[in-house]
Amino acid sequence: MDYESKPEVASYLQFVVPRDEANLNASDADFFKEHNWQIPVEGRVFACVLDAMGVEEVRLEVDLTEKEADEKVAAFVSKHLPAKLDAQKKWQEAFADAKRTNRKVWARLSGRYCGPCFLLARWLDDHREILDKDYVMLKIDEYANENGVDLAKRITRGDSFGIPFFAIFDKDELLVVDSDSPLGNIGFPSGYEGSKHLRTMLLASRGSLTDAEVEQLVASLADE
Repeated sequence: MDYESKPEVASYLQFVVPRDEANLNASDADFFKEHNWQIPVEGRVFACVLDAMGVEEVRLEVDLTEKEADEKVAAFVSKHLPAKLDAQKKWQEAFADAKRTNRKVWARLSGRYCGPCFLLARWLDDHREILDKDYVMLKIDEYANENGVDLAKRITRGDSFGIPFFAIFDKDELLVVDSDSPLGNIGFPSGYEGSKHLRTMLLASRGSLTDAEVEQLVASLADE
């Protein structure tokens, strides 16, 4: 499960359960029984792959004393990888939608194991009704998506930034403004400078958003 030796594991969202059943509360134990998930004994590993709806696709049980245990687990990880999305295709679809609806594209670089990325994703979802008026949302994972590295360079103008990083483009793919503030990338906007730069971005790129809606969005950051 080590990223350095098996980077494919980053394609999964991992849920690790302690072997000691005594650490599970009653509801956890009932949940495991409901799904027929085993609590492995010493020297054994039980794993299963779930789809996006939580439906089990396949399972594996390995005795770690087996000579080929490592190879068996590695093969399991590789065989059941989720399909990689093509960042280039996502980009094209987003701008086709932007042209059709006369909106801009809010493109963001995000990572699966990045706390601030989750905060930004949650904030965008919470305010989607307002943001959808002017923006088509596009999320790129530099490493999990095919062509992700190339699209990341396009979003960041080839510079190196931490994530999340986001940029707003017009429907003709021209950069309008990005999250690189005078003090650096605001990531998930927080504090005075983060809020200030988000306001700048919204005012520079909005189409139908009102002043009141812009201020509503900026003010909501204080609740995160």
